[in-house]
Amino acid sequence: MNQNILMSLVLKRFIVYLAIILGFLLQEKSVLTMELNLLCIKNDSDNNKRTVKDLILQINTDTNDVKLGGLSFKASSLKLTETNLKWEASDVADMYTDSSGYTSGNLGRFSGELNLFFRHDISKKKISLNYKCEKYKLKNRKF
Repeated sequence: MNQNILMSLVLKRFIVYLAIILGFLLQEKSVLTMELNLLCIKNDSDNNKRTVKDLILQINTDTNDVKLGGLSFKASSLKLTETNLKWEASDVADMYTDSSGYTSGNLGRFSGELNLFFRHDISKKKISLNYKCEKYKLKNRKF
């Protein structure tokens, strides 16, 4: 009978440890994945240029899907660190009217600064844009 009690205690302890380890792994997964919905507004220093003044940025770090204004693409590389989020995507279809292009972005997790880079595949022309982002709320709309 002592052997049965001992086996029962060992089995219970094993199940508790397994539950703790599984709980930790599931919690770690939720910390590493994130879905962002941000409203990004053009920095004042660049206001004299004819560019998009504000855009909505949506990022799903689990699927690497990025929606940047009206442009949707899957990032080939998306890296989430403690201080920022970086992505790169090449051969993004319909980025330009006549060809695809390359884009990368860097979003500061504390500053909310978004730096975007675009390169046209044919002309190799490069564009960089800087925005200040905050969590998107419907009440932020002006009209």
